Amino acid sequence: MIHITLCGHDSHHPTDFIMEHSKGLPDYLLLLVKTDAWFDFGGHRTPTQPNMAILFDKNTYICYGCDHANYNDDWIHFDFESEEENLLIQELNIPFGQPLYLPRLHTLSHYAQQMSSVFHTNGIHRASLLDSLMRALLYSMDEQV
Repeated sequence: MIHITLCGHDSHHPTDFIMEHSKGLPDYLLLLVKTDAWFDFGGHRTPTQPNMAILFDKNTYICYGCDHANYNDDWIHFDFESEEENLLIQELNIPFGQPLYLPRLHTLSHYAQQMSSVFHTNGIHRASLLDSLMRALLYSMDEQV
């Protein structure tokens, strides 16, 4: 089962900002970036355009930000409950740490919206719904790469 650690939909930063995780994170991070931003790749700040997705592997350096107000993204922290399930991420054609401009990013954002809504409930099927939505998002993303 895919475990959603944290997630957010349509998150806004009202001012410029920098987000840095020098030692990475203990889980995977998927960002669906809806505005201009920049990402640090190997010490070089690389500007990105709106409607971009990027998947970060566990325990890898992450640094990104925006030099103006109103940065907007969806974000999902996730992991797999077993090593066997962890193979799913390796089977997909989604590269780590690379900006991806996808033709149907709005579809992925819709899944993120649904996940965020379910995440903040205590329903009896919450874990299964989050697992199903994340799988649908990853498969949809894989089809667009």
